[in-house]
Amino acid sequence: MEHPKAEIPPGKPATQVDALGRKVWDKSYYAKVAENKAGGQSGSVEQSIATLLPDPLRKPVFAVPEVRENLKRRKETVDVTKDVGKVRVINALTHKSQQGGFYCKVCDCLLKDSQAYMDHLNGRKHNRMLGMTMRVEKVDAKTVAEALRRRVMQQSVSKHAVEELHRDAQERIKELEAEEREMKQRRKMNKKGKQDTKSGKIKKEEVQEATNDRQPDATEELMRSMGLPTNFVQSTK
Repeated sequence: MEHPKAEIPPGKPATQVDALGRKVWDKSYYAKVAENKAGGQSGSVEQSIATLLPDPLRKPVFAVPEVRENLKRRKETVDVTKDVGKVRVINALTHKSQQGGFYCKVCDCLLKDSQAYMDHLNGRKHNRMLGMTMRVEKVDAKTVAEALRRRVMQQSVSKHAVEELHRDAQERIKELEAEEREMKQRRKMNKKGKQDTKSGKIKKEEVQEATNDRQPDATEELMRSMGLPTNFVQSTK
């Protein structure tokens, strides 16, 4: 089935100026042109107006879901500090998503500060593009009580896990302290043993030197001549 050919309203748009001498667009004329191009369908007027604009000024028209749900909690985590300290080289042809700022791919818009970005994510336009309204789901007291009960159970489980972890850490610390004390005692005993061995060796050397320095008497001379030992102290080599 062929659509009727779009008819342009006769005449030209009225040329008007405001109090400052600036040109004012004839909105009624261009609205009729857009409506004629859309075939009388009011839902496509916005798309038709976009086709009348030059390419650099043409904005993409996003399809909004007809059936929208209630407002839901955001599942993904928004990190506004992921690009802090990074340097980018941009030019006139760089896409919005690669320019400096915060880019929303759902709405194809670029915001320059984190506060405006968060306001946009929580605003009506963004949630409308996601298929949600700004109304929250109404629940009864029973559902709220069940949610609070689950929350308390999760907190109790996490608290028990933290206590168990703290107890294990304390036991491990005690074991490490006992091992350290035992190691210190072992080093102390080894050091003491070395000192005792050194002092005993010194005493034996002193006894040997005293024995060697002592003048032999007649009995020792006689025993030495007979091949008998004259000193019963063991010599250390």
